[in-house]
Amino acid sequence: MKRHQYKRRSRGALAAPDRSNPSANLQAFAERMRERLGSVGVTHGWDEQCWILCPEIFKLTGKHTQSVSLNFSTAPALGSAALIGSWGDAARAFFIEREREQHKSITSHRSFVKALGYVTVAAKGRTLERLTPAILDDACLTIQQHCTENEAYKQHNLVCEFARRCSQHGFCRSDLSEYFYHGRSRPPSWGGMSGRKLDDPKIEEERPERILAESTFKVLGELFANVPRDHNYRVYLLIITVLVCLGRRLSEVMLLPRQQLIERPSGYYFKHLKLKGAFGSQQYSLEVVPVMTEVVPLLKAVLQELEETSADLYACAEEMCRADGPDLRFLSEISEDQYLFQPQLLRMGMPEAILSNSWFTKNERVRRGGFGRFKRVAHVLRKDIEDYCWSHYQERMTKPLFIADGRSYYIKDMLILKWLGTSSGHYVRWIVDTCSAASFDKFMKQLDKLCAEFASAQLTQAFTSHDFRHTMNDALDRGGLSDVMQTTYFLRKNPVDTKSYQHTSPEKRALEIREKILLGEIGGNESPRVF
Repeated sequence: MKRHQYKRRSRGALAAPDRSNPSANLQAFAERMRERLGSVGVTHGWDEQCWILCPEIFKLTGKHTQSVSLNFSTAPALGSAALIGSWGDAARAFFIEREREQHKSITSHRSFVKALGYVTVAAKGRTLERLTPAILDDACLTIQQHCTENEAYKQHNLVCEFARRCSQHGFCRSDLSEYFYHGRSRPPSWGGMSGRKLDDPKIEEERPERILAESTFKVLGELFANVPRDHNYRVYLLIITVLVCLGRRLSEVMLLPRQQLIERPSGYYFKHLKLKGAFGSQQYSLEVVPVMTEVVPLLKAVLQELEETSADLYACAEEMCRADGPDLRFLSEISEDQYLFQPQLLRMGMPEAILSNSWFTKNERVRRGGFGRFKRVAHVLRKDIEDYCWSHYQERMTKPLFIADGRSYYIKDMLILKWLGTSSGHYVRWIVDTCSAASFDKFMKQLDKLCAEFASAQLTQAFTSHDFRHTMNDALDRGGLSDVMQTTYFLRKNPVDTKSYQHTSPEKRALEIREKILLGEIGGNESPRVF
């Protein structure tokens, strides 16, 4: 009996698109996507240049935004021109298709539209059906001229994705399914042989920008030890300490659920919110990750301090979620017609300028009149205080911040909270909020003042919250942890991404290993010498 020989089909052989009428293909596809506008929260017309999206679906993690928009236009460097015609239809249709395939952040969608804008400009008035590799190459070349190295790499990938989608649906006459921009290259990281000798003094002087120096950690440690617990910026120092201990992203630390360290026979673990690669509307997962033994005492100190100093914050968050509004328990014993004068208002936590220059004066809530010695004294009523407290409340504060493993997490479930700060610099005591990336950036600008007051030296190195992640990853890499284990520990999907966090050159690593050998810190099995 003759044995059948089976051959693997080539990629895409079962779905060869019909390219005879690209315009009709695009029109039919756009009509199908137009019917699904409601799935992304769009209630206005298809041709609108700026789409207002559902904030619950596309909320930016770590940012307190109440509205989310997507502008179908070119980058500001290219004139911010609207995407029209076949290019505009393709941009809108691909946005919906990408979202339906896998939920992506609004930042990812905006980057995709930006990349498409470069292709549109490179087309020089030609329609989408006349898209060619030469046009795509011109677009990628322009991206290299306008963007940083890291940003250009991402944009080049998105241009390739756009080309693949156009070819897959038959929107262009050319087959672009295998398009690849040959000038695309991943931003360089250490690796390979450079030809430098180990006695080159420059090797010892290497200081990668994203690796924090020992002096930086020393100053931050002084701030952690010396800044009082009741200081308004204390919460951000706790956030920095958690970043140092765990090496997680800033947005993940800000949304950590209330918890303590999990102790197991194998060591200590921490429950961590995995934000990247989420599917669906804010559908995240909680991962239990190990904690390095060296940082356990420091992380325990942070958790203990939060438990001791955040009791009022947690109670306020509970009341906010129960009442769907600000915490007004401090008004429980105040009658509706009781006159409230400045001394009593200050004891309630109101700003000092409450009766002279504040929300009350702008909204004509300061009253004068009455009887006896109070006839001409400025005062307010309970209703005025309630309205003032409500002016600080936002609906997002008592809605679920995210959903993880089927459970909704509210502000009352968060580990790190802070009192809400007003534009005048006053901190209210009836509303708590999570920290945001914007508030953290403002804190970073105040570090010099904090160092002058609470540390023995100033910070000499500029850094961002993400540099702590780079520093920890590089330290684990120099310590000998394999790339696979590094990828697993930091919860990355692509092992290749780990290379971007390794900043030690092979030459410097060789010097470190040689020094350990000379100190007897590295050994191995002895084998008999052969003469």
